[in-house]
Amino acid sequence: MPRKTNNKTTETYTSLFCSFLSKNKLSRTSERMVIADTIALFDKHFTIQDLHTYLKLHKYNTSLSTLYSNLNLLIKAGLLHKYTFESGTPYYEKCMPNKSHNHIYNIDNHQIIEFQDTRISQIIKSIERKYHLKVLQHDFILYADKQ
Repeated sequence: MPRKTNNKTTETYTSLFCSFLSKNKLSRTSERMVIADTIALFDKHFTIQDLHTYLKLHKYNTSLSTLYSNLNLLIKAGLLHKYTFESGTPYYEKCMPNKSHNHIYNIDNHQIIEFQDTRISQIIKSIERKYHLKVLQHDFILYADKQ
């Protein structure tokens, strides 16, 4: 569930989403803003059910179909990642442009561990040079179990 986060982070996240909506000539509805503001509060991976439950607990009723359509907009905006790990359950994670990290998914207990390793960044830079590309985003997931 969400934890208290920096108001500036929430404002930046919502502002980026508003810019995306404007650029794509989409309405800035109150539902969209509540959903974006709520996701901005999340600091961990979440399921759509987590989001739905949180909104209901805070007296904001919205349908799952509305949540799915708005999550898809946030994904298109580059502000949300969707991961379907080994469990098959889709998990979402807010993201900010140009910030990457990697995941280890523990198949025994479904725990998700985030990590960064400079060697991965070095490999990406090498690939960019070799193929004359600019990597905008990457996903690196290790599936693990206990030894």
